[in-house]
Amino acid sequence: MRTHRHLTRRFPRHFHPTPTPAARSPSQDPNAFARLRNLLLENLLLEKPSWRIRDTQGRWFCPFCAKKTDVELQGASEKETVARLETHLRACETFWSSGGVERSQAFLEIQAQVSRRLETIRGPALKSLSTDPLWQCRDLEHRWICPFCRRVVTRIRWLPGASADGLVDEVAGHLAAECIAYQQGVEHSRQIGGPETLPPPSPPKGGRLVPKYDAWIEDLRTTVEAQAASTQTETHFEQSLKKARQVQNRMLPKLPTLPGVSFGVLYVPCAQVSGDFYDFMPRGGREIGILVGDASGHGMEAALVMAMAKKVLQVAGRTEESAGEALRVANAELFPDLGLSAFLTAFFGILNLDRMSLRFARAGHNPLILFNPARTKPLHVLKTGGMAIGMDRGPLFDKTLEEFDLRLKPGDLLLQYTDGIPESRDPKGEEFGMERFLDVVRRHGTETPERIVKAIEQTVTRFRAGVSVEDDLTALAIRIGG
Repeated sequence: MRTHRHLTRRFPRHFHPTPTPAARSPSQDPNAFARLRNLLLENLLLEKPSWRIRDTQGRWFCPFCAKKTDVELQGASEKETVARLETHLRACETFWSSGGVERSQAFLEIQAQVSRRLETIRGPALKSLSTDPLWQCRDLEHRWICPFCRRVVTRIRWLPGASADGLVDEVAGHLAAECIAYQQGVEHSRQIGGPETLPPPSPPKGGRLVPKYDAWIEDLRTTVEAQAASTQTETHFEQSLKKARQVQNRMLPKLPTLPGVSFGVLYVPCAQVSGDFYDFMPRGGREIGILVGDASGHGMEAALVMAMAKKVLQVAGRTEESAGEALRVANAELFPDLGLSAFLTAFFGILNLDRMSLRFARAGHNPLILFNPARTKPLHVLKTGGMAIGMDRGPLFDKTLEEFDLRLKPGDLLLQYTDGIPESRDPKGEEFGMERFLDVVRRHGTETPERIVKAIEQTVTRFRAGVSVEDDLTALAIRIGG
């Protein structure tokens, strides 16, 4: 995956036309963009999938501001397309203010999916707003009332005489991003007995609702909740989480089959969906990439961060020459999209059976455990420098990241894990801790990887003594020969 960092190293003269801040403004330095035109636009347009993302009408998503543009990629020649992209980027403030830092492909694909979702909602919503009285309810201040969640959407004002065309985009946005009832598939109030027994009020002249509306909507809510309680034992949201868990489980990678190497994995989410992840990336010949990571938070938020990060790390892990460079590329790609509160830790190693080596780096993740009774010192906790992905845009991250080249011997056990294991607590609140964890390794380290991870799970479960899991538990054990 090529990144802004890669481009600036390879083409610094073109990517930064002049070191002065004024050069960032296309109006003050139009030649700056002209110098980039063939190099940046045509090459990235042809090579980078993130530059080919568009909506159902073929309208292009800018990889810098991540907004849908009026540029249509379909049916245009390459020269015409480049000219259209140039026109947009000349006016794209994000492109100039960020120094050309792109959003990640995963983030752009999510934006495109949201856009396509809005397009599917927009048509039916416009029709309902124009013809269905339940979609036309407003409060005394002309604020629209959603017929699904039955809330006043304060930002959507429908003034008397105004057309539904002017607010359909905001209505579609509310339904797609905010209305849990709509997303969970709660039926329209007409189909669940609302209007037949509790007719909506008729707005007087000027579109103002009668004061009885609040009482009507409260009665309707009570009716709906009573029906839901009597007919459902599981909410649509819980069903959606179960489906998400099933999808996530299907996405778990199979353990590799390598001559002279055996694997074992422990994966126990604390919620319906998990923020922990692991993966294996074939790199050609007798070389394979090994990834273990942990997204901040729990539940759906962590799962979304995990899904985006895993895809970026998969690509970087297959294409970058070293483990450290793969993590640097991933951080550069993910930093703009993670925000202030989201981050993730990751371990990435490249196992080469011809060299009998593991070159690895840690981005704020737990240290690698090495165990082999045949070594002079049987147990090693290998700590290398590195900070979590998403904590720094690049300079500090790159400076602190360290790569380690571990020479392997037959009988070596490599163990990588997430912090849910040492941070598990007993009924008194005491943590399981690293000493207990390492003691499990000492006692079971000569067994098969499958039995080792099983011993870890059983020991942690006994220690918790019924206390619920507060974090995902993941451990990956690898045995080299022996």
